[in-house]
Order: sequence, then C-alpha cells, then structure tokens
Amino acid sequence: MNSNNSTQAILTTVSVVFSFTASAILFFWEKVTDWARESFFPFVEKHLPIIREYVENAFAWIDNNIAVPTRRLIKGAWNKVRQYLLKMAIYFEKQSSNRWVRKTTSYVIKTLESKTVIKQVVEEEINWDDLSPDIRKSWMKSKENNLEIDYTALKDDNCDSMEMIN
Repeated sequence: MNSNNSTQAILTTVSVVFSFTASAILFFWEKVTDWARESFFPFVEKHLPIIREYVENAFAWIDNNIAVPTRRLIKGAWNKVRQYLLKMAIYFEKQSSNRWVRKTTSYVIKTLESKTVIKQVVEEEINWDDLSPDIRKSWMKSKENNLEIDYTALKDDNCDSMEMIN
C-alpha cells in the first residue's frame, strides 16, 4: 500500500470515528452534561482551576451551537415530513437463512391543498447483514419469520422524547 492510500485510509478511519463519537455525544448529551456538572467541573475546579472558565465555556458553546440547534433541526425536519407522510410501515419477511424481503409501504399526501393520498410500496431483497441491528435483535427474540414496524410511530416517539432546551 503506498503512502497516499494509507493516508487516505487513516483519514477515512478518523472521519468515521469522529462522526460516530459526535453522534453518540449528541444522542447522550443530557447525560454528558449531567456528568460534567456533577463530576468533571468539580474535578477541574479542584485540580485545574485556571482552565475552569474555558471548560465551562466550551460545554456551553457546544450546547448552544451544536446540540440544541441540531435537535431542533431534526425535530423540525421530521415535523415537515409528517405534514405529507401519513404513515410508513416496514414489513420484513425471511426468505432463507440469509435472504430477506423488505417491503416499505408509505401513505403520502401529494399536496397539502388537494389532500390526495398516494400509496407507495417499495419491495427489495436484502441480506441478513444489511438489516439494522434493532431489526435483527427483534427478529431473534421472536419465533416468527416476519416482522412489521410502524416507522412513523417509532420516529414520532423518537422526536417526542428528544429533550429540547428553549
């Protein structure tokens, strides 16, 4: 492997790790800030008081400029989608040990003025490895060869449970 390829591989790996870490931090932000207030800030105050203000300002900046706006953006985007998407259900059916059929049925309003509802069905074969971890876990817990998910209800619950700071 030449140095250009290895540099690209390192950069790609760092980007993936950074993206995953940033996503995890955003997802667990309230827990991170609770931990910081209860443990990290007191530690810094006791052992590194000279940087206390910088640390607190960094957390406040991340909260005000990244965490809260990103959550608001996600919630706003989903609310906009829900104006048109009445329901989306995803049905998974096992065909063989490694082959599944994923059938996604969506009911969409074409325009808000006409209120015309369109049913769209997309069916595709997928490999076991391409199923999301939560789908594989749900299937392993059940005795059935199929699984149905109300995607809109699941995402509504996800958005409703997002802690929002005004």
